Amino acid sequence: MTSANKSTKYAFQESYKSIYSKKLGGYLSFSENEYVKLLDRLKIPKSLVSENVKSSLQKFVKENLMNINWYSKKIENERKIKNRYLLGNVFLLLLIPIIVFSLTDAFDLVGQESVDQAKYVTSLLTVILTIVFGINKLVNSWYEQRDFIGQFHGALIDLKNIVYEFEEDWIENLVKDENGIETINPDFLVALMEQTEASRLIVQTETKAYFQKLSKPNKIDLSSILTTSKDTASKVFEALKSSNFDIKNAEDKLKTQTEKKIKAENNSKNIKKNEALLVEIRKAIDVKANEISTLDPKEDKERISSLKISLKSLQTHFDKVELKVIEGKVTANS
Repeated sequence: MTSANKSTKYAFQESYKSIYSKKLGGYLSFSENEYVKLLDRLKIPKSLVSENVKSSLQKFVKENLMNINWYSKKIENERKIKNRYLLGNVFLLLLIPIIVFSLTDAFDLVGQESVDQAKYVTSLLTVILTIVFGINKLVNSWYEQRDFIGQFHGALIDLKNIVYEFEEDWIENLVKDENGIETINPDFLVALMEQTEASRLIVQTETKAYFQKLSKPNKIDLSSILTTSKDTASKVFEALKSSNFDIKNAEDKLKTQTEKKIKAENNSKNIKKNEALLVEIRKAIDVKANEISTLDPKEDKERISSLKISLKSLQTHFDKVELKVIEGKVTANS
């Protein structure tokens, strides 16, 4: 093996060792304080503790008590993360309805310009809500992947059960040897080593599950997230907007107003056109009436008869056009 490979292997081992030691909550560091407390709880005088027993007790402290402390702290940290996660969702739950309702309630949908602005606000808020809901989905996915509280609690309870049962079973562990001198029960050391190994197995099992869960790839389908988030955003916007913010109703009113305006303009044009036509018909009637007045009733009998028929037709047409003018003015005034 080359020196470079040795160096790489050593660096990997040190890196793994560092991670492992942190995960096990002080596997490479020893707490004298916990060791002393354990002796007090077991009622073992320090004078009776041999090097072999001390070493075994220290291992038990590192494998069990220090990990109990580590898991307690990690559970507290996970609770803080969970609380921040919940507070963030509550904040959005309160903020989104307030913003959507406030912005939409401020609109006075009168005129084409206000309707166009309302459409822009609708599009803008829908995009913002889509982004918010999309990010929320990603955060939810991340949180579900790193939800370790239950896993940590399980290991913590198992470790506590071991230490509680061990202390209860061995709180009276002193015996007298053949010379009548008090010494530690030999079976105590055997039980201590068994519980140390059991504690190590609990932590190793949890550690393996921890890294497996942490390394599991979290599949993210952005197209699906954006599509579902957009649909959700549209539904949420429609549900939370002000009742006054009705673009379709405003557009229908504008359409009706425009149609009325066009109809009024056409009616006004028709009135003017018919009034001009009345003037022309009146002139034609006057011309024919004057012509009749100049003719001899005996000599121009046929001509007079023809003019009277034409005059009657003009008068009928005049009445019809005049009626249209009257109806147009009535419509304009209604």
